[in-house]
Amino acid sequence: TPVRVTIEPGMAFGTGTHATTRGCMKMLDRLLADRPSMRILDVGCGSAILAIAAALMGHSVVGVDIDGDALKSAADNLKLNAVETAVTLVEGTAASIGESFPIVIANILAPILIENAEAISERCATDLILSGLMPKHESDVVAAYHHFTVVERLVEGEWVVLHMTRTK
Repeated sequence: TPVRVTIEPGMAFGTGTHATTRGCMKMLDRLLADRPSMRILDVGCGSAILAIAAALMGHSVVGVDIDGDALKSAADNLKLNAVETAVTLVEGTAASIGESFPIVIANILAPILIENAEAISERCATDLILSGLMPKHESDVVAAYHHFTVVERLVEGEWVVLHMTRTK
């Protein structure tokens, strides 16, 4: 069943029109379709569009961002979509989060994905969705997430979205 997300981005990145967001939404939809409720981490949540979509699909989400203004916009968007009880917002980085999640989403630029690879990897038990990278950065990003294997690759506009799973 399609979900409708209402967003007022304010000062935050994430209106839903950017190719990386569209690609993540497609990947998230495939990954979450018909799955029971689970906990998801959204790293660099921005306006919380991905967190809201996951919450509307019945999952509980922790959204983390370093930008306090983005988190204010995210909180407003949670209320707009009536999912404020399903999404917890945290100011900080992936390293600020003290638990592991079955699914982690990180839609942030490639240099930040690489810089935070260890912390993001440590928070991900199984499935990882990475976006915000262009094809020229893909091999460096994949190398940084050496505990994971690419299982699906999606190109949306000029951007790459990767679904990776933890290597046993």
